Amino acid sequence: MSSLEKVRISSGSSVPASQYLPAHGPRQSRIAEIMKPTLGPQNWRDNVVDSWRNVFTTLRVPMDGVVIEVAPGEGTNVPMALASMGFKGTLFVIDPAEDVMYATTEPAYKKLLPEARIISVCQSLEDARTRSELIQHYAKKGLVDCLVANHVLDDMLIGQHLSRTMTPSQASLFFSNHYENNLQTAAKTSLAWQGLLGRQDGTTPEGVRSSIASEWVHFACDVGPRTVALADYPSAYFLMYGDALPALKHAEIQAQLAQKQITKSLTQSGIFSTTEVPTDLALHGGTGCWLLAERKITK
Repeated sequence: MSSLEKVRISSGSSVPASQYLPAHGPRQSRIAEIMKPTLGPQNWRDNVVDSWRNVFTTLRVPMDGVVIEVAPGEGTNVPMALASMGFKGTLFVIDPAEDVMYATTEPAYKKLLPEARIISVCQSLEDARTRSELIQHYAKKGLVDCLVANHVLDDMLIGQHLSRTMTPSQASLFFSNHYENNLQTAAKTSLAWQGLLGRQDGTTPEGVRSSIASEWVHFACDVGPRTVALADYPSAYFLMYGDALPALKHAEIQAQLAQKQITKSLTQSGIFSTTEVPTDLALHGGTGCWLLAERKITK
């Protein structure tokens, strides 16, 4: 029985899928209820971690298995969830920001998960798919249990735009402080999004979304994880400054559209069954959505 056909409820017991799931996959409302954060609005960070813990439980990710996380930056929501579950497996961390990876991300992950094997891959998602021999080795053996990302699509979208309009050092500087909590930094971030939305580099938002979706789908189909989980929820930063800087509200919309495109493409691949689950992580207002997918074809 697949992990999307049998969902563990919070009490630790489990309910047969036939009681509430249609033949093609899980009923969204039921999974959304299971994945609902248990803490109050004042515990935003804990709620995100709690939701990831519920996702890993829902997808039945083995705690001695292989997980690939994409573009965490300085965020630690995923390893905190895994640490609370006693994860002792292998965690690949893919992020092109080499300075952040070795100065911040890798040390934090190793501290949180001392018994796990942390493998840093300082490459883009596309390069990790085509050039990382270790990822290719795990993929060929069908050993990858879960591919995950926490609120990354906005950064991937703007990052692709900036790769055409900035030098690598300029782009790195942008990402080092683009979410600092002040209006001056927010205006700088908004200006970058205006460049993408205004098609200043000759591309279109639709084209950039398609490119990002293609990267995700090619990676998922080639690497063949048993499950996929992408989290998209409202950015407190975008919501805080969105009224003064409307481009930031549009950034949120672009990330949501990109996730829907990834969902559609994964479904059309015929390799994955997918579902989009609304989330009430929107404690700052707005709505969010999880993309959950499970591989249908055994490699």
